[in-house]
Amino acid sequence: MLTHLNNFLKIIEECQSLPELMQIFQHCIRFLEQDSKIGIAVRGSLACGEADFFSDIDLLVHVPKFKSLDIMQKRFIEQVHKFGKVLTWFRAVHINKTNLLVFYLKVKDVLVKIDADIECLSEPIGSISEKLLILNDVEGIFSKQDQRKAIEIDFNDVYNKFCVWLWYIYCRIARGELFQAARSIDFSREHALLPLIRKRYNLPIMDGHCRIELLLSETILTRLRQTYPTSLDMHELTRALFALLELFSNEWQSIELGDTKQSLKLLNEMKSLVISAQNEQA
Repeated sequence: MLTHLNNFLKIIEECQSLPELMQIFQHCIRFLEQDSKIGIAVRGSLACGEADFFSDIDLLVHVPKFKSLDIMQKRFIEQVHKFGKVLTWFRAVHINKTNLLVFYLKVKDVLVKIDADIECLSEPIGSISEKLLILNDVEGIFSKQDQRKAIEIDFNDVYNKFCVWLWYIYCRIARGELFQAARSIDFSREHALLPLIRKRYNLPIMDGHCRIELLLSETILTRLRQTYPTSLDMHELTRALFALLELFSNEWQSIELGDTKQSLKLLNEMKSLVISAQNEQA
């Protein structure tokens, strides 16, 4: 029996309107709980009670013995193929997670996605998602973790990188490398601006764009939209770059690291260099 049976029943009750999703979810859990030592936890929208038609089944599975890891993964793959029509499946090597198994199943004309992260967590994980609901934890591997521990980011390092990324992006624009420039704007927004915004408003820092429309004010969202170029031309990319710069500058001044508000010296220097380069090219 699951050590946290109430959590399992809670998910079933909350998702009564999603029968196909729950059918596959129950199949997964019933298979995994056959070995009482297997640790089972749920992440994502199922864990925080926000599941909808587009939700997937996001599982974190602990296999106590490393030598059994490959066997358990193979058994899980075999079982999933019995749950429904598997359209495709793969290991998430594209994000360097070889133990994360991703499945897409067709169940009564409904697409159900499973993300099964099957690991041997022999040591403390260190920092795991806040959106974690434990179903089975005989060894206490999940319970020992600090689920609310914030992922630490060196924001001074983020600031320094962002400043030089501005110059890099402008160089791409000036050279006519517009696709690369647009990609770099996206990268800078994702890895510098959004973590900064989330820190200021006390949101989970590493969640990126996730549900951001529901979490931020319309004022901030309007300014955030302005950092997206509407076309791949030099003028529009330059406009988006400066919108990115100004919003980052505003957010940077609004947070405090230690006892002092943050300096804009380097950011202003890079801005001046970009403007100077613009004038030279005009």
